[in-house]
Amino acid sequence: MNIFPDNLHHYKEIQFSHGSNDVSEQEINKWINELIDEISTSENTPEMSCSSGNTWVCVTKMDDKEDEYHVVVAKNYWRGTVKKEINKVD
Repeated sequence: MNIFPDNLHHYKEIQFSHGSNDVSEQEINKWINELIDEISTSENTPEMSCSSGNTWVCVTKMDDKEDEYHVVVAKNYWRGTVKKEINKVD
């Protein structure tokens, strides 16, 4: 099944009413720190993310290392929801 790019939305194309879809480095760092603070105090939340405009930030607790987090910052990204196709073998 071909998923990319036809079945995904390209977040490069978003424009807000104020004319900008770009998120500053300062704002991204604020998000990262807020997400780390939030998941570090939660036993049942191993991952959190936030997005705006053309930017998505995801922070995940590292299972094997206390107080370490995996951080992904994606700008100009593609995202969507797809269903798994069931392929029959004849």
